[in-house]
Amino acid sequence: MKVAIPSIISGDLKEGEDTSLKFTTEEVEVEILFPEIKDVDLEKIKSSPKDIHELTLDEIISFYSKVGALWKDKEYYLRKDAIGLTSKVTGYSREMIEYAYDLSAEMLSENYLEYLVDAELRDKRFLDDWIKIKDIFFHAQPRGRVLHILAGNVPTISVMSMIRGSLTKNANIVKRPSGDPITSTYFTLSFRDVDKEHPITRTTSVLYWEGDSKIGDEIISLSNAICVWGGGDAIESVRKKSGHNTKLLEFGPKRSMQLIGKEAFKNLKEVTDKVAHDLVLYDQEACHSPQFTFVEGNGEEFCKSLAKSLREENKRLPKGFVDINKHAEISHERLVAKFYGEKVFESEGTEWTLIISKDVKRALRQPLSRTLYLFTVKSLREALPHIDSSIQSVAVYPEKRIKEFRDELTLKGADRITHIGSMGYFAPGASHDGVFPLSDLVRWVEIDYKD
Repeated sequence: MKVAIPSIISGDLKEGEDTSLKFTTEEVEVEILFPEIKDVDLEKIKSSPKDIHELTLDEIISFYSKVGALWKDKEYYLRKDAIGLTSKVTGYSREMIEYAYDLSAEMLSENYLEYLVDAELRDKRFLDDWIKIKDIFFHAQPRGRVLHILAGNVPTISVMSMIRGSLTKNANIVKRPSGDPITSTYFTLSFRDVDKEHPITRTTSVLYWEGDSKIGDEIISLSNAICVWGGGDAIESVRKKSGHNTKLLEFGPKRSMQLIGKEAFKNLKEVTDKVAHDLVLYDQEACHSPQFTFVEGNGEEFCKSLAKSLREENKRLPKGFVDINKHAEISHERLVAKFYGEKVFESEGTEWTLIISKDVKRALRQPLSRTLYLFTVKSLREALPHIDSSIQSVAVYPEKRIKEFRDELTLKGADRITHIGSMGYFAPGASHDGVFPLSDLVRWVEIDYKD
């Protein structure tokens, strides 16, 4: 199956079948074809506006809310086409992609976007006006062109990263990820259905290039800020190529975990239902997905309940395609655990795996794909030595016990403390990997007045 999708150069479509990416899922091979990016395309990007400073924030939010209304419609043709293609290339189930696109549409509501700006910048007026604080007038100016080097593990990343660029009045250049070239493309194509001549449409480009290429280096050089998502190698490569005046925002790689107090056994099924959702979301491929859980109490009782919850959650959000190598990796992990005498709870296939272990180091290298290591402890404080700067999110149950650990967890390196069942949902205005992205995507300029 071959599918040609356009690149988008400053709002205009560029067709071609010069470059391709191949995917094999569910025994179907899909080849996505793109046009080659040439010097003339770069010149067009350079000649287009570097920002959308002339727009008010209300105009930007209004535009995106109209895009969101399109994506809320389950019959919208671009959404329907994107779901089918994204499922084929990523391997995620259609149900998971539907769920992700529903979440993306919710992020595009006027209330959400207004709250996001107010929460991160503390006052949305900074983007439109000069605001006086004591004797200084402050204004948030766009940085210019923001390059988004996306990861393909979570579909909502594309939407969130682009929203951040636009809300801060920057022009967006998107490098679509090799793992999911569909979401960012179809999302941007919908801009044209709202208004082909809108400044956001005319300053947005969506491209693809191989990792080390002259074109890619040139795009990095003309970017004023870069949001790079993904593994350490990708981040390090961009860091070396970007100039010292280029603002670099790094997202990843991170891991997450859960701390479950003894109170959970009073309403165990309710708790394990939420733990199951955290594990199942995006098949454990996201930075916020739990990889290990510390349980204060009977680990086997907890796992029996969690196994039931996982069977139910798997019906709602089925696991996506898993190739033969991943099946083998999961099976191997189960065998190794049993060899070490560890208790293993597993699905009939490789849909999910729970391993009660005593060796945290073994859990640092695991197959993911809905595999969770559990550690039975007498006190949740036993988990604290295993917190470092690689940890993004820590979910704590019950909520009242967060105060016990919040300082130690964050001082040791964790970026975020949240609740079970909510690990994949960041509150509007929450920091992301320890920073406020909107604040970093603007230049804080000022005027000093003397009376």
